Amino acid sequence: MKKKLLHLLAATMLGLFTSNVSSAQYYESMGIKLGNPGGVNADSDVYFATVAPPAGSTILYSYAFAKKYALQYSASQTIPFTFNFNGGPVTNYKVSTSGYITFSKKATVPVGSSNVALPTASLPDSSICVWGMAGAAGGGDVYTKVYGTAPNRQLWVVYWFGGNPADSNSQNVWAIVLEETTNNIYLVDEWGDIGNSAGVYNALHLTTGIQVNSTTAYSVPTSPSTVSYTWTNSNTENLYYEFSPAVSVPYTPYIKQPLFEEFNQASCDPCAQATPNLDSVLFNNYAHCNGVRYHVSWPGQDFMNQVTDGPFVSSRVTAYKVGGVPDAQLDGATYVYPGGIRSLEIQDEEYVGSPFSIALTATYNQSTDTYSANATVTAAHTMPAGLIARVALTVDTITYAKNQSTESIPQTVFPQVAEDMMPGPGGNVLTAFSSVGSSQNVNVSWTKNHAWGASNKTWTYDSTINTHITVWIQDNKAPYYVYQSATIVPTIITGISELNNVSHFNMYPNPASGETNIEFTLKQDKNVNVEVYNMLGEKVYSAEQGTMAAGNHLININTASLHTGVYFVRFTTNDGSITKKLIVE
Repeated sequence: MKKKLLHLLAATMLGLFTSNVSSAQYYESMGIKLGNPGGVNADSDVYFATVAPPAGSTILYSYAFAKKYALQYSASQTIPFTFNFNGGPVTNYKVSTSGYITFSKKATVPVGSSNVALPTASLPDSSICVWGMAGAAGGGDVYTKVYGTAPNRQLWVVYWFGGNPADSNSQNVWAIVLEETTNNIYLVDEWGDIGNSAGVYNALHLTTGIQVNSTTAYSVPTSPSTVSYTWTNSNTENLYYEFSPAVSVPYTPYIKQPLFEEFNQASCDPCAQATPNLDSVLFNNYAHCNGVRYHVSWPGQDFMNQVTDGPFVSSRVTAYKVGGVPDAQLDGATYVYPGGIRSLEIQDEEYVGSPFSIALTATYNQSTDTYSANATVTAAHTMPAGLIARVALTVDTITYAKNQSTESIPQTVFPQVAEDMMPGPGGNVLTAFSSVGSSQNVNVSWTKNHAWGASNKTWTYDSTINTHITVWIQDNKAPYYVYQSATIVPTIITGISELNNVSHFNMYPNPASGETNIEFTLKQDKNVNVEVYNMLGEKVYSAEQGTMAAGNHLININTASLHTGVYFVRFTTNDGSITKKLIVE
């Protein structure tokens, strides 16, 4: 199974780590990273081959296959090194099978898996949580192990496996880690997406954080609905949340727009089977998620790939290690099957937040066939140098007149087709964001140098009305986590001048509820046509006006039958066309 990994770094942080071990408070650190904290734990996340925890472990609970573990506390365990919790020394702890450990000596009855937000009077004081687990139908263990050497040891408390209370076959592997000397606390997401008997994974929604007492707690912002984002047992692809007893400057993350990148092919039956679900999910989340779809060179004929493979598609295939289609990445590091993606996965990504905002403008010059984009990237926190700003131009829909597939399922309509990356797949390298609120500008352009889907002399097609330019900020190494994305329809800068017979053009109201009006002035008699397209490139309205006389005109469009969402209105005369975005409420 491929990796589903989310690198939640600055977007979920409350501050930047500094050293102050006596401070009686915690901050979720800037140091959220991939892999295991400190790299001292090199054990595999799972151990099917041995059916036993890693050598040197202490098993607290062990349950055979198909026997769920019961709600209970472990016996008191001793921390093997000096450790301070919330500014004071602690020596012993107990482990609850519902997903938390506590240093409280008063705790005698464990709290069940019905997790809530922190702080809460239902949970013992002095507790560390990945709370919300129940027994896993596949059996498993809760074990501890010490890694590293003094004075930099780590105590790991591992839940292998924790089950979903509502679906015990859906399971995760999580760990709570205490670190010597720094007194850091880590919550490590080791493995998720272990599905139920029907092959469906229902994510565990966990309370993740530290409870000092019933009025003071420190949580991951997604808590109490933190989900697992790891899909393999490779510890290099884990992620962790770091809580440090440190002094820091709090900040508020920006709202995030996730990025969905799909790899597909015109001659691919599994791709055709997955497309309806993906189209539906992306359409339903058009305001929350941006899409880019790459066409690969296998398994059969694909004219869209022929003009994009060399310039950038093959590079993206290599970066993501795509070995078959359909394939997709949500936010760069989360593998998903396009036919099974749900709105829930996109919403989980959105809730994470982002350390960046992107202000995006874009134009298309019809006279030179040139697309240009300017993105202003602003950081809500200091961020290191070396991140990449990638820019893709996509055609909203390419519709061929004839079937393009060499396999059994006909394919003629292809949405969100990636046609260029500016300046190329390597993107634009960003320097460090050295202060809160610092910004960097990315300016790119591309002059169209190929037909949208290879030669349209042999295979005619309609590229509908619109393109999008999408910008995203991404790690420069695997697993290529995407921190933020933004998309925009390029403004046709030749607009009115290109239609030299139109001296005035306006569309109102916009947003529209019930109707909108197109107001324009013709200098000469011209044929006029108005078309409205949805986000999938489907024509939902058409009004052929015929020849209209020179002068002022008003065309009314009834939007009452249109679903709420974003549409594109194309106004066409003999000389060219103007495209405007329309929002229907």
